[in-house]
Amino acid sequence: MNSTKLSKLALPFLLTVVFAVALFIDNQWVHNLKLTKLQFLIIDKVLKTGMWLSSAFLFARFLNVIVLDTWVTKRIEGRVPTFIHNMLGVIILTIAIMCVTYFVFGQSVAGIWATSGVIGIVLGFALRSMIADIFTGLAINIEQTYRIGEWIVLESGLEGCVEEINWRTTSIRTPQNNIVRVPNSNIGIKPILNYTYPDNKSRFEVLISLDFSIETKRATRVLLAGAKSVTSQYGFYEHPEPKVIVKNINEIGVEYEIQYWINAWKGISPPVARHRVLASMLEQLRHAGISIAYPKQDIYHEKMPSRHLDSATGEDCVPLLRKIELFKPLDESELAMLGESITREHYQAGGVVITAGDEGDSMFIVVEGLLEVFVDVFGDGNELRVGSVKPGQFLGEKSLLTGVNRSATAKAATDAIMYKITRENMMPILHQRVEVLETISLIIAERELRNSSIFEKASKELRASETSQLSNQFLVKMKDLFSNF
Repeated sequence: MNSTKLSKLALPFLLTVVFAVALFIDNQWVHNLKLTKLQFLIIDKVLKTGMWLSSAFLFARFLNVIVLDTWVTKRIEGRVPTFIHNMLGVIILTIAIMCVTYFVFGQSVAGIWATSGVIGIVLGFALRSMIADIFTGLAINIEQTYRIGEWIVLESGLEGCVEEINWRTTSIRTPQNNIVRVPNSNIGIKPILNYTYPDNKSRFEVLISLDFSIETKRATRVLLAGAKSVTSQYGFYEHPEPKVIVKNINEIGVEYEIQYWINAWKGISPPVARHRVLASMLEQLRHAGISIAYPKQDIYHEKMPSRHLDSATGEDCVPLLRKIELFKPLDESELAMLGESITREHYQAGGVVITAGDEGDSMFIVVEGLLEVFVDVFGDGNELRVGSVKPGQFLGEKSLLTGVNRSATAKAATDAIMYKITRENMMPILHQRVEVLETISLIIAERELRNSSIFEKASKELRASETSQLSNQFLVKMKDLFSNF
């Protein structure tokens, strides 16, 4: 127990000791001061009254500091509401006053209770709403419908963090950092959504509509990859895993519901989580060549054209390849040549794409789905997940272009569609334009250094120097590997 809590007991303890000592020596005071019997009686009653009240003060402070603020707080893992402190103080003070009336002044308390009963009836009618607030507040604390520090949503739509529960109202801090005080009686009779109960995991959903022409299996694969790619971020839960279900069919297309779990408001706010999930799925859809469904009315006099890119068709392969960073140096004819030779592969969730330590003469481009990357960081044989590969990103390019062994293991986190590019596929392009090697080596070097924290903090000159050196190293290995040059 810290000294701050103990200091709160100092004043009531000192008062109790003073009155106790005074009562012990009050007869000696009368003898020395030669007080009259009436004066002695007055002093005696004052000292006894003070003793009762100071003892009640000490007892109430002891219960508040030692029991409520220490023992109970640890048990409930939260702060005890001020309402409980005040209620306890009122009860102890009332008992102390009754004891003073009976033991000090010798008056019966029955008459006081009878009189107070009549007064209570009158006040009850006048203050019935306030009394309802008080008793509702008491019920809230007993049932623990919500506690201080928890995030709740009222039926009116008001949501925020519970800051205080007092006699009449509950104080709620809104996401806009404003305090709203709501009467307890209004809360007690209406439904409450508690994000923190029974635990911190809360499920949220977003809806996305896609065109009827999009195969359900493909849509589910792309949307699930978008939801899973953000679960490693702070505030999201990886378990339970996100889900994608067909919610409805409407006039513009098929409506999909994406479900994900977050630590609402404690780890991340629902609006921010919704933004990240939607942004991730839009990115996945963009790389997959799929657009969101929208109201439309088209009239065609010829064969209806394809609305979406499809990685399974050769003509759509080039537009998808054009989005890949590594192939920016290639022109349209070279992209077309590459698109005709590469193969399309489908991996089931959990399938191994590449294995650390293996030789490799190919690279992979993720078109749809999500991959997870694992590395044996500590050299003990246990691989840890270190990142993910999303649509539009690629892996294995160093093994393809420089001949080094695979540095990591990649597995499909969801069903995934990928393009596999071998060394034979790249040979005709690199044979025609050797200068492409220089540009590609620079892209690989920038990609290699991009995730380095030391590189991010370095000066612009140092960054350029490091990138140039690494690019030259890659270029030498690439020229040695492609011995036709």
